[in-house]
Amino acid sequence: MSGGREPKIMLSGPVVVKQRGVPQHVSREEMLAFLDKFVQQKEDATGGSLALLKRIQRDFKGLPPQTE
Repeated sequence: MSGGREPKIMLSGPVVVKQRGVPQHVSREEMLAFLDKFVQQKEDATGGSLALLKRIQRDFKGLPPQTE
């Protein structure tokens, strides 16, 4: 960035998780369980997308499908 400004880092402040319903505090264990599930779901979705993009890339290069 120009002007000497530091880029804003998303985790430089408190993290707030919003859920529908009555506001309540959650325990550390509940938050960790939520984050584990969320990260796993995103990794699964991203992994499938990356595999598809790699197949498309190989096809455009004229390479045969990769067998695993």
